[in-house]
Amino acid sequence: MKKFRLYKFRFIILIIVLAIISGNKLISEHGSTQQNTTKESAQLVEAHLERIVDGDTLVVTTSSGEQKIRLLEINTPESVHSDKEKNCKEGEIASNFTKEFLQSYSTLYLSYDKEKTDQYGRTLAYVWLKNNVDINNMEDVENNCLNAILIKEGMAEVIIYPPNDMYSTLFLALESEAQQTHTGLWATEVFYE
Repeated sequence: MKKFRLYKFRFIILIIVLAIISGNKLISEHGSTQQNTTKESAQLVEAHLERIVDGDTLVVTTSSGEQKIRLLEINTPESVHSDKEKNCKEGEIASNFTKEFLQSYSTLYLSYDKEKTDQYGRTLAYVWLKNNVDINNMEDVENNCLNAILIKEGMAEVIIYPPNDMYSTLFLALESEAQQTHTGLWATEVFYE
């Protein structure tokens, strides 16, 4: 019964997301509003990748020094939790995916939402693969933001802690698609628990 409610809730969210997306397309097609096409690369902070902690946490060096980065709006299963019982095979899969995916990236770029750090002192960020992106363009987000890529590949689920919710609509749509196609870890029961 609990799983059914979760599916029902996610289905309702998906319908709302699709309605919003459809509404935005109609508005832009009829010229009622003009979409922002300015590149927002000036907001990105260059970061040198030092190491990957797990699927959703990295260590980077910026001009401010070394920082532990927790990817915003996503969660991957645990692989290095201090409570060993929380670690799981799926966490290792997500962690290995992130490591392999970022193998050819020594430089990454960061952007932030409303709150920049969490209760553990980690920097909360969206991690970008390149700096010539428009952070307001959903296609750029989907294809160049590591947070979105992990969701799209089924390696992470969406988890939102307001007020940090800049890409929640897109991320929920990507999650729903990965879930429906049983992509990545959605083929297992790990996210359904």
